[in-house]
This record gives sequence, structure tokens and C-alpha cells, in this order.
Amino acid sequence: QAASRTEREFMKIARSWWPQVFSAMDQQALRAVLDEMVGLGVLVREDESSVRTYRLRSPNLLRLLGTRAQIEDELMRIASLDKPRVLNSRNFHPNNPSTPLVFSPLTTEQEGQIAGNNMPFAMTVISGSAVLGLDSVHARIKVIFSEEIKDENWSELTPPADASVIPENLISFVKKKLKARKRAHYYVVVDLSLFPHDLTLSSFFMKVLAECQRQVCTKDSRGHLVFLMDPSRLWIWLDDEPGREELLSNNSFNYIALKRWSDGAITNALDNVEELAGGKANGEKVFAMNSGWHRYIQGGLDRLHKKNGKKVNTLQLWEEQKDEFDSQLANDQQLLLEQFGLERGNQVRDKILTTLFAWSDTGEYLKITPSLLDIWREDVGDDSKLVQNERRFKEWLQLLDIVYLSSQSQDKNELLIEGLAAKVIRACLLAEE
Repeated sequence: QAASRTEREFMKIARSWWPQVFSAMDQQALRAVLDEMVGLGVLVREDESSVRTYRLRSPNLLRLLGTRAQIEDELMRIASLDKPRVLNSRNFHPNNPSTPLVFSPLTTEQEGQIAGNNMPFAMTVISGSAVLGLDSVHARIKVIFSEEIKDENWSELTPPADASVIPENLISFVKKKLKARKRAHYYVVVDLSLFPHDLTLSSFFMKVLAECQRQVCTKDSRGHLVFLMDPSRLWIWLDDEPGREELLSNNSFNYIALKRWSDGAITNALDNVEELAGGKANGEKVFAMNSGWHRYIQGGLDRLHKKNGKKVNTLQLWEEQKDEFDSQLANDQQLLLEQFGLERGNQVRDKILTTLFAWSDTGEYLKITPSLLDIWREDVGDDSKLVQNERRFKEWLQLLDIVYLSSQSQDKNELLIEGLAAKVIRACLLAEE
């Protein structure tokens, strides 16, 4: 059919035909695929709607594909194939030619989601922790809007002090600035950690969209708000699933979760600076030391910068970074918890952290399995709040890249706690119990 469909409808169709590929795909990944098909001229994105919808560029494409029976036969053939091998979207982190040893915590694909949003007014929420590089995002956003978006005049607006801590003041400030005529494109970066903890985030985001979209933003004078969401605000946002779903379907809204670097991304980065490093390093070995956490990848690169082009043993730089982590694990546990987003501060989340991870400790691994969850639910059965927040807690850990689905386990629902994060949890949380 050539009718328009929402992202959710596309996801439902895709999962029904090829579940082994699309069941593990989230909405942001599907959005990237749909937008790529727009770029290829297959689909058209209907921006006039407040909800993202896509349709075939021309009904004639259906006739080119064949009859309904022929199309269904081909879909059945494709769905019977093994899961295809594709380029890992985590394998590329851009750097700035003027600072070649400083890499973005965002992947090239994620930066494209920001730069490629051509709505008159757009909003991007980026979540993560300090070890995922959230504190480096603002500097990278400046690069994206000043250098990566070609042939467009973007200027940053810096909110005054009161607008940086009071939501209503921020809205008023942005609305006022967007009213100016014959202006540059404006972008604003806002740190949500400065806002009140009791702020209902989804409602606030929807209000920003509603208020600011009414201004005179056009293709010649656009606006873009970027919100940085720390782990505690992410926890709050995950409590409002209907609000999040409404936002994610909005054409002007984009959500990005920072992730750990892949070993391929590390290899590509080291290849990029090979001339300075004096030799190619093995990305897998570096990944084995630090699991791809941005802070520790960049820590080794910062050490390389201090060598000022001298020939060095590149792997030794990350050995030094690993020693620094071990020292912090022994001497500054509170700071380390904060960097991973695991610091105490929410009664329900803190209780789940300690009780669930205590059950998940197998000695060799920290892992969460369905059978373990059954035991844990029985153990905390008198505390319904913990059980009610179980799903939210797992999603929170996954978005912070602290847990991941085990590819080797026969149980496809088994979650493994990442190695460095497991060290932090054992040393800083479970040791207290």
C-alpha cells in the first residue's frame, strides 16, 4: 500500500515479517533506516504532520516491485535468510581536524540525526553519564552546528542564569529570541541537571515544542534545542512511558542515548591518528582494558596528546588509564559512582540496585536472568514499589549501557553487567551490604 504510516506501524509490520532482525531494533534505529530510504528516493517523510509519517514517493514503485503475491514471496524468501551482517553504527566517532585527538562521544550516525533534522524547530534530548562522555557533548554540539552543517548560518544562544535553572524562564527566553526576524538559525544547549528534580520532563518537553513551534521559525530561520539528560533525570523521564511515546512520535523530537565505543570504533580512531601515535594499535586490546567507555578512551588519547608526536607504545597509554581507574576504585568510590550514574539519591532505585545486584552476583559475572528475577521478586515481595519499577530499572541500565543482552547465552533475555561497571558495583555498592 502507498498510504502514510507512522514509525510504530512500520515497526509492527517489520517485526511481523522478520522478527530476528527487527525485534532487537529500537525506534531511533528504525527512524535512521526510514530516513535513509527517504534519501534514496524510496519514501517521502510528511513533515506537515506533528507525528512522523512516511509513504512511498510514488505508487508507481509498487508496480515496479511486482504483484502482491510476488512481493510477499520475496519477503518470505528474505525472512528465511540468516540475520544479515551490517556495518556496526558504533564503529565511527568523528573528530575535529583542528583537534584530531579529541573524538566525539556521539557516533557519526547520531550526529547525523542532529544535523539532518530540517524541521523549522527541533528538539534533541541526549542522555548519558560522565563515563559515556555526557560532559563532552556541549563542546561537540558547537562543532556540529558551526562546522558540520554546511552552508548554514547557526549561532548559539546562551540562556541567562535564571533561564538555566527555571523551566518557565527558559521557554520565555527562547520564545523571545526566536521572534526576531531576519535572524540566523539559533541553537541552545541546556543541562537538565540544573532544573528542579520534581519537573515532569515529558510535559515540559511537550510545552517547549508547543510554545516554540508557534514562533516564526522557518526554513530560513530555524531553531534547535538540545537537552543534556543526566542519569537521575533519565530515571525520572522513564517513569512516564505514555509521555515518552508521544514525544518519540513527534516529527520535531529526537532522542539519543550515548553508548560505549565498539572495538571497531577504537581501531578506526587509532588508525585516524596512526601517524601521531607512531604505530597502529589493536582496538580489541584497548577495548578489553576499558570496555569502550568514552571517558577512558579519551583519557588515553589525552595522554597521547601530551607526548607531542613522540614515538610511544600506544597500548601503554591505556594501561596508565586503567591504573588510574583502579586507583579511583580504591580511593574515590563516591566520585566513580557518580561518573557511572550509580550514585545514591532515589530511595526506590537505590534499593533495587543493591538487592537485585546482590542476587545477580554469580561470582564470575553479574547478570540478570528471568529465573533470577523470579527469585528476587519473591525476596522483595512485600515491597511492591520495587517490583513495579523493575522494567523501568532494566531500561535505565540499558540506556546507560551498564547492562547488555548476552549474545552467547541460550537465554536471549539474559542481561550481563558490563565488566568495569560490575567492578564499581561490587566495590562501591555490594561491599556496603
